[in-house]
Amino acid sequence: MKNSKLRTKVHDISLERSLQVFEESIKSDVTKKGYKKRLENFLKFTNIEDYDSLVKIDPKTLQTFVENYVIQLKQKHRQGALRANSFNMYLAPIELFCIQNDIILNFKKVKRMFPPREKLTGEEPFSTDDIARMLKHSNMRWRTIIHFLASTGVRPGAIFDLRLKDIKELDDGCIAVKIYAGDPQEYWAILTPEASKAIREYFDKRKLDGEKLDLESLVFRNHYRETMAWHDIRKISASSFYITLAKIQEKAGIRKRFTLTKERHDKRIVYGFRKRYNTVLKLNKEINSNIVEKLMGHKNGLDGVYFTPTLEECYAEFRMAITDLTISEESRQSLRIKQQEEKISDLEINQQKILDLEEGVNIMGALLAEQMVKNNLRKELEHPTHHHTKRQDLQIKQIVKSPPSPDAMKAFMEWSQRGSKVYNSN
Repeated sequence: MKNSKLRTKVHDISLERSLQVFEESIKSDVTKKGYKKRLENFLKFTNIEDYDSLVKIDPKTLQTFVENYVIQLKQKHRQGALRANSFNMYLAPIELFCIQNDIILNFKKVKRMFPPREKLTGEEPFSTDDIARMLKHSNMRWRTIIHFLASTGVRPGAIFDLRLKDIKELDDGCIAVKIYAGDPQEYWAILTPEASKAIREYFDKRKLDGEKLDLESLVFRNHYRETMAWHDIRKISASSFYITLAKIQEKAGIRKRFTLTKERHDKRIVYGFRKRYNTVLKLNKEINSNIVEKLMGHKNGLDGVYFTPTLEECYAEFRMAITDLTISEESRQSLRIKQQEEKISDLEINQQKILDLEEGVNIMGALLAEQMVKNNLRKELEHPTHHHTKRQDLQIKQIVKSPPSPDAMKAFMEWSQRGSKVYNSN
């Protein structure tokens, strides 16, 4: 009886092992979920009961199954229901499963059956007007998410696991967010004042509705009934995220309702934000291009490995793009006015510095002229060039030994103190 139970337990483990070694090879939860779903589609196509049965199939038979599966995908492609560039997405899970379970198939042969790759679409960035229209068709949660995407240009998978401990307050009402915290790909993204305000209001609403926020709380969470934020707190699912965002873009008139796969959109659901962000920062010639790469989460070449700017350095560059990244025309106008006021203030300060320098030059000139006169008189006493009376010699000595003019010294001291305050404060 015990041996029977042991055999059953070992058998159960073997049933799970083929799937387990497959799943353990995938780091991302989102990728793991997508791979498993496509692998299940392959099982349905072949009428194979489970993963353990898939491992036991003769490799030649399995090779035929995979080739037939690709032939079926090509039929869907000809009907317009599948893009040629998506074929590898369907084959990759099968190939990985085979690799992890020591099944040797000729995938090079299978890949040669793929149709020619198509020219990529969806390369256009969202415009500021596009995003403004999305915001009009969104509730508070989605307005916050849209602001976040527009302000940071993060990859879509980056927002699901964000926690409040990843957030840091900066100057001028901005917020910094640590993306992929604890991962080798970790980097800082920064929110504009407009996006920072939206996320603070979103947190306040959740607290008002009963959620207790702490450092481990999700930055973005699932939908909840009003006043019931304390109930069933979960991450946003990737499928829900894409579906809802696509619907918002349809309502905003940015995307057409889905018909055929071959009818592509010029702007991708999420990467349209990233492309806009990249375009805005790259077009600003004053911003350090290497820091732009860091703000995008890119690691390119030697600069990517050895160039590690601080958050403060990244923020200094990001600030130059805040106006162009801001969505609201009213907010952009306020920022422009503020920038003009700062420029005017800087000009006034610089003008005052110039006037102070001119005043200092005049004072120093007067003191220097007085000293030059005394030096010439001293030389005249030491090496007379003509006859002086005793009274004249006494007068010259008094002048040489006399201190600088009280009025000139007073002006110099006042100028020196005033200049010290101005320069130290700037």
